[in-house]
Amino acid sequence: MAEQHTDLGLVTAVAIDWAKATGMRQAGVDLIASAALRPGIGPRLRERMGQWTREGASAALLSVVASVCGGQLMDYYPTYALRRLRALSLDSREQVADAVIDAVVSTWTRPAQRQELLTEIVAWLASGTQEQGAVALPALTAIRAASGAHFLDFITDFSHQQSVSAAVARACDEPSLRPRLPALIDGWLEDCSESPARTERVVAVLSGAVRIEPADVRRLIFLEKLLFRWQPVSADEVRPDRRRLRDLAQESLHHADPLITR
Repeated sequence: MAEQHTDLGLVTAVAIDWAKATGMRQAGVDLIASAALRPGIGPRLRERMGQWTREGASAALLSVVASVCGGQLMDYYPTYALRRLRALSLDSREQVADAVIDAVVSTWTRPAQRQELLTEIVAWLASGTQEQGAVALPALTAIRAASGAHFLDFITDFSHQQSVSAAVARACDEPSLRPRLPALIDGWLEDCSESPARTERVVAVLSGAVRIEPADVRRLIFLEKLLFRWQPVSADEVRPDRRRLRDLAQESLHHADPLITR
């Protein structure tokens, strides 16, 4: 269709119809993705995608836009695609949020985009809206589940660690985000068994979250509960390796406790 037609109105009309039609969604994604990369129609269609986002188009159509941004468009126009996903992450509708999460996972399979994507997603969780936080947490969890490349390996310096700590702190503090955090922390702790460097990073991120201002001892208590949920005392004899990691992380949390360090 995109090869045969360069008329923006026709392409968008067909894409809108296909986005709504059962069984035609992927065809709509392919149509927009192909046309968005073509000279002539491409810039106009990319602007139209932004217009749909700003105007709050149907959830079905915006979910298609998210899928396009997480696909080939990310290879050719990564800055545009990430900016569009950022705007879509503000949408509270479940269909759009799910499509943004899928687009994040798809983007993570592109090694050239991983560092920029990580910075973007962590920012959504650390300082974005409630809607963005609700997308960022499951997106980070899904990245770990779907990819052999570990998120933890991209926390390469103190500024990265501080950003992730701020994101964890916010997730601890906001009741709407808190239930989504255990799955992410569990995954990080599991990954520590594969690399001593990851152990250092996880411990640093969790203790850093306790230090984030405004300090709140309830954050420490919640993270400590997650550690003992992951490795209960009753299982210590069976998994001494997990016990050592839990105890190391717990000790680090208490050393970071502002009531002790001030």
